[in-house]
Amino acid sequence: MKSLDELNAEIGRLINANDYEAVNTLLSKATGVNKLIHPSEPNINFWNSVGFYYLQKGMFQQAADLYMTLYHTQLREQQKGPRVHKGTALHNLGIAILSLQRRPEAQNYITLAYIEDCITVGKNAVEKLGYKTLRNEFNIQEEILDGIHSCAISSNVFDEYPPVDPNIVLKVFQENQETWIRQARDSAFINLNFDFYRDLLEKTKSAGTNDEKKNTLETLAETLFASIKDFTVLPSVRTSKAEIDRIIRNYSDHPLLRDLGRYILIECKNWTDPVGAPVLRDFKAKVEDHRCYSGILLSRHGITGEGVKDAKGEIRDAYKVRGISIIVITESDLEEIANGKNPISILEKKYEEVKFM
Repeated sequence: MKSLDELNAEIGRLINANDYEAVNTLLSKATGVNKLIHPSEPNINFWNSVGFYYLQKGMFQQAADLYMTLYHTQLREQQKGPRVHKGTALHNLGIAILSLQRRPEAQNYITLAYIEDCITVGKNAVEKLGYKTLRNEFNIQEEILDGIHSCAISSNVFDEYPPVDPNIVLKVFQENQETWIRQARDSAFINLNFDFYRDLLEKTKSAGTNDEKKNTLETLAETLFASIKDFTVLPSVRTSKAEIDRIIRNYSDHPLLRDLGRYILIECKNWTDPVGAPVLRDFKAKVEDHRCYSGILLSRHGITGEGVKDAKGEIRDAYKVRGISIIVITESDLEEIANGKNPISILEKKYEEVKFM
């Protein structure tokens, strides 16, 4: 075929002859990066014109076969070049199969279409047909779709990114569904400017004078915790006994964050050595004096002790005897956040370490 007009005429002839398999073969041969039909959207409109014709005529099996052929054609073309978005092929394949009353199979294909949308357009996937069909036709809970989205955009999970096959994403999601749903929920609580945060983190490392070390780490702490939904970071306060670097006013309804109490004290130590037991005792006293349930210690190089000895022993005693949680955030933790780790997941891990020490 030398032109789309010739292709269109031949497809019409084959449809009139009820040779639907030949139609699929012809379209597949005509689709490619350097062929009449480019495999990416919106260039597949020629396929859709045939597919919509089948659907309108009630020829659902023919439509399903056509869109399955398109999907496999796109997978084939990916092997020769960059990833191709396959959302339309998968969604319309699902619609055709749904019309054949094969709901579980249809839901699977439309889920794959939604995954394709997540990879291609990110958060805007909620505006696409895959998301809307899963919500309205299959009543899939929003938290599950958020979990799928969280999995699909997690570039560090897959051997190559973006994944060329949405089945890979679906498999990863299904293997650990609860974790992905929780991660998506936690992401909704964070609004952190990562570029600004990374710049602040570098300043904490390069600070020279004691004042610079103190101010940079306190500013970093304020920026980090103010990015958490329903956390308000109050400025430093000098009481009759001591100075409190920052205070978090906590109105969060997140189940973990709610457990930390209405007010959370923050202590910042931008030291070149680990923090020892005396500092932990002083900080524990501050938390207890102000009748708070928890405090967060930012110490670039952590704390002293192993097991339940030294500073770690102070943390254990604070929780076991007083019911006070002292969470230690180190430079390693701050780096993880700079690399995309959700701060809430780090707080959760650290809180559980204290609780089950």
